[in-house]
Amino acid sequence: MAGKRITKDENRDRIDLCYQFRFIDKKPFKVKEWLDYCSMHYADKSVQTHTKYWGDAGKLYGKRNLIEV
Repeated sequence: MAGKRITKDENRDRIDLCYQFRFIDKKPFKVKEWLDYCSMHYADKSVQTHTKYWGDAGKLYGKRNLIEV
């Protein structure tokens, strides 16, 4: 059975949160911690989707760095 579909805004918010954990906060944040966080806070998606958010945050980091340079 498929889970509830989230909105584009919710999706973007999750990627932005991952971005903040990975690149803005001073404490190192690894993918395992991200997956643990997601399993505790978002019961609506799979590990595969949460891992995609991790990758999307990395892509966002690259884009934001190109803009700032």
